[in-house]
Amino acid sequence: MIEIPDGVHRIGSYSIRRSGEAWAFAEREKSAIESHWTRRLAQNPKFFNGQVHIMLSGCLSQGHLSGTVAETDFASSLYWRETGFRDPDAADCFGAAIFSCADNSLVFGRQSPGHINSGLVYPPSGFLDPRDIDESGMADLDGSIAREAAEETGCDWADIPRDPGYLAVRDGPYLCVGIVYQVPVPGREFSAQILQRLATDTDAELESLAVLERRGDIEAHAMTTFARRIALALLPA
Repeated sequence: MIEIPDGVHRIGSYSIRRSGEAWAFAEREKSAIESHWTRRLAQNPKFFNGQVHIMLSGCLSQGHLSGTVAETDFASSLYWRETGFRDPDAADCFGAAIFSCADNSLVFGRQSPGHINSGLVYPPSGFLDPRDIDESGMADLDGSIAREAAEETGCDWADIPRDPGYLAVRDGPYLCVGIVYQVPVPGREFSAQILQRLATDTDAELESLAVLERRGDIEAHAMTTFARRIALALLPA
């Protein structure tokens, strides 16, 4: 069970481990998942049925997030998502890179066609996959976030300052663990730099960027609900 209330929580640390147990929902719905996947893959050949992780337990205590994840596949996660999240005891736990710029604006990306969040605005993020689990079975969200940020923006984030700790954003079936990077230039300048890099990438995951300078800018964009929570928490009125 995931005992984390909806909302944005500032945390100092996390410990998330792979449990080794099977996801009972995916086992139970195996036949339906296979049929759903066949249909969805025909509709979107860019989908890839790689290994991902789904959170089965989690809690917050004294600024620390702990939990367990089970290995599953993208097809099972997609089915769960597109049939109403019918396992209420599971959550999609993932890391996100939150770009806070020198003028206090946020820069989010809009996902390209063919991806699961196509057309939606969100901070760069991605599923926990096998690369994000170390030899001891612990999840490395920091590594996942850095990789996703680099893949989606073309930037090297090793030398960009970040806020201490993390934002844990519970939004129904989603649990986003975000690192806030303090980008040392204004949002529009940063956006232009990233777009220049993306222009040379024929398979970029982001098709454009959204510069959010105040909360009123949120309504101008189709946005994932977890991204909306982050923007409302961080942007000035």
